[in-house]
Amino acid sequence: MDDFIKNAVVYLGRSVQKNGRFVYLADAKTGESIGEGYNLTRHAGALCALLMFGRTPKTDAALAYLMQKGKMYQPGRVAVFSGGISKIGTCALALIACELSAHQGDKQAARAIPLLAQHILSQLKDDGLFHHGMDEGGKKTDLFVPYFDGESALALIKAGAYTKSSEFIGAAVHALRSLAQKPQGKDFADHWLCLAAEELQSLGIKDPSITQVAVSRAKAVADQINSSTPEEALKAMSNRYGRAAVRLEAIASAAHLDADDSLARAAATLRRIISDAVIQSGPCKGAIPEDTSRKEVRIDTVQHAISGFSQGAQS
Repeated sequence: MDDFIKNAVVYLGRSVQKNGRFVYLADAKTGESIGEGYNLTRHAGALCALLMFGRTPKTDAALAYLMQKGKMYQPGRVAVFSGGISKIGTCALALIACELSAHQGDKQAARAIPLLAQHILSQLKDDGLFHHGMDEGGKKTDLFVPYFDGESALALIKAGAYTKSSEFIGAAVHALRSLAQKPQGKDFADHWLCLAAEELQSLGIKDPSITQVAVSRAKAVADQINSSTPEEALKAMSNRYGRAAVRLEAIASAAHLDADDSLARAAATLRRIISDAVIQSGPCKGAIPEDTSRKEVRIDTVQHAISGFSQGAQS
């Protein structure tokens, strides 16, 4: 497990370019960037994975690139913009990156935490979920991304713990209760619910309305995996290792909330599926391909795999 994490982190750091951007989508054989698009949300997520393991010049460059996208659009509120739009998930992951960096002595990142948190808080709706997009004039957009509510709640927990703000923690609890009651969509997003529930519990906050739902959803996924062969389980995830990685995050995190053997067994299966797929040589050594075609590497697949394996290392 330690070798997997080390090699994946080394690849992720190696993928940071001189301008601070990651090679977001790489050819698995050559390591060269393919495609013209760039996803700042996934940049922020990959940066979080790197910052879990310390600071390097490459990490600093990726953080500087992200911080340049921040804008104080109102006094006391900072949002991260790309293409004229601020996505709440990008702001949430930027906050988590700043929290990780602040714990390593980064004063600029520390100052950004409450400013990003105030923006996220301002986007919380009466129903407990968040507005997902905002333009530079402060107007809400109709953007919807299924992962953003869980990311935003987790960010507010991190901000609340760092700044000792009960307001941020209370808003996060409200959001998570709403998220736990929300019907599951077709896209798996419960890894953020599980990670946030675990983070709350680490602060001594035990809310059964959140924890029980997080654990039950993780167990449902674990049962599906445990009733299949590894090959069948991966096929059910469309042969995509990124989908295996986010399920590993959810299950490994839930295992810290409930010591159920089914969770441990499913997590072990997912780790085996992912570790067997690791690229062993060449420019992408240490990375996990996007799917069984092994043609492409995406930074968020590597990010979620690192997070999932790290959850197991904490057990």
